[in-house]
Parts: sequence; C-alpha cells; structure tokens
Amino acid sequence: MSYYFDGATQLITSTAPPIADFPITICGWFKPASTSTTQTMFTFGVSSSTRSYVSIAVNTGPVWSMESVDTGGTGRIFNSSVSLQTNVWQFVCASWDGDTATSTVNSRRIIVNTTKNTSATSFIINATTTWDRLSIGARRRSTIDEYYNGDAAECAAWNAILDDDEIFSMADGVKPSQIRPQNLKFYAPLVRDVYDVFSGTPLTLTNAPTVSDHVRRYG
Repeated sequence: MSYYFDGATQLITSTAPPIADFPITICGWFKPASTSTTQTMFTFGVSSSTRSYVSIAVNTGPVWSMESVDTGGTGRIFNSSVSLQTNVWQFVCASWDGDTATSTVNSRRIIVNTTKNTSATSFIINATTTWDRLSIGARRRSTIDEYYNGDAAECAAWNAILDDDEIFSMADGVKPSQIRPQNLKFYAPLVRDVYDVFSGTPLTLTNAPTVSDHVRRYG
C-alpha cells in the first residue's frame, strides 16, 4: 500500500526532521494524478520563513524538478529532461551538497528513473538556518502550499550524496533501507502505517491521505 494525496489539503509532515543541514539526498516513488499545477512531493523547510528549503517537485512543462531557495528568496529550480507522466509510478531522486561553514550550496543533480541531469546551480544560505519541517504531499515552510495530487511511497533521505549506482538500484526496485545505511536518516515506506522505520521521526497525517496500491520493490 502507498498513500494518495488529494492535491488540496492532505499531507504528511514532521516538526523534527532527522536532517537539518546539507549535504542531503532525497528520493521517492511518485504516481501523479494530474499535471495542471505546480506540486511538491517531498520537502525539507524552515518554519519561520518561506525561504531556505529543498524539494522534489513538478514544474511547468510539466517536468520533474529539484527546487531550492536561498535566504534572499531567490528560487533555484533545476528541471529534469524527463517529462512527468500521469498515473505511472516514477522514481525521483535529488541531491544537494554544501557546507554552512562556507554558506555555499550546490544543487547537484536530479535523477528520474535512470535519467540523470547534472546541475551547476549554486546559492548562498544563511549559516544559522536549519530545517525544522519535513513534508510529503505539499511544500511546508512558514506556509503550506503546492499540494500534491497523486500517490507517494518509499520516501527516504540521507545526510550524504549518493552515487549513481546506489540511486539506479533504487530505481530498479531496491529498498532505500539497503542503500548506505550509515547515512540513511529517514525512510517512510508508506506501507499502510505512516512511520519512519529507520530513525523513528514522528510523522503526522493532515486531513487523512488515503491508502492506495504500493509500487513494486525488492527485499
């Protein structure tokens, strides 16, 4: 089973994300039901600001995108060359490196299934900024918007930059829990229960996303 989001009010969120700073890799399996609006599937953000967040989203086109916003409010959006498909499961992974000691962050790449796009996009982030929100099904910062319409499953996050082979193996169906476990900090399979099975991050359902069929996986 996975979870289906209505694109209007539903999301899964945490106020205690297990990763608060770069580097970060996030991924998930998503089956969008519509492409009519900009939507956010998975994000880490800051509750006191509309700025300083990272996410996997859908941009106009419609195409998959990785988004980040610096503390000055400038959006950094990197689009994949892969167009979004409705009612089809797609694996999406994005990574950002950087160090708040130097305050420079690079949006490294976005991978859709096994198609990789590399980015040279850089931005400056306030060294004191740390993420205190994690959301699946919407973009949650000081506001909640860009609600996602469709299914989500196998959402995970690492405090490291995964290599291509690790990411491609998940696109082939390997579970995130089998990929670099020493750096895996969040893993919510969304199989019936809404729970981070790896580090126990507390998750809250808002407006009851509904259970749906799960994507295939191995292990």
